Amino acid sequence: MRVRQNRQAEHDLMERIRQNRGHRSEGLHLSGLTDCLRKTRYFLEHPDEIVETDDQTLTYSMGKGFHNLFELKSETELNKYGIWYTIDEHEGDRIIDFKTGRTSSRKGPLELVIQMDQVGSYCALEEVPEGRLHIVHLVGDYKPMSAKAVHRCYDLSFEDWEL
Repeated sequence: MRVRQNRQAEHDLMERIRQNRGHRSEGLHLSGLTDCLRKTRYFLEHPDEIVETDDQTLTYSMGKGFHNLFELKSETELNKYGIWYTIDEHEGDRIIDFKTGRTSSRKGPLELVIQMDQVGSYCALEEVPEGRLHIVHLVGDYKPMSAKAVHRCYDLSFEDWEL
């Protein structure tokens, strides 16, 4: 048996995944405001320089795959104050957000600053006081030889002044 790596087929599959995943609206996104502002500003000023690597494509696709399994209906992209954002689900006066990530499941909820800020920002934009964050830690607690995905769920309540 002969085996050889087929780089063209690898490339073609990555392109197919990128095409099937869909595209975000152009402009300012809430996730860019709660993550790295410097990087967001740079990419807003230089949109032609955004290049997604294959490992980023695969990582983003895992997150999208989990979203497709979790959501009751497809998410809706909204715009308020010129900021694009996507609400995964509403449950009465509560925003439900689904995340996947490579953060350790050993981190407590207050160490998940970006994810908590994002849920709080959704609540502020939608003018609701409560949120729920479901997060799948893809590699669990990072213990060698036992990396297993872990699901955590956190309910968040905000005072008016926090929103």
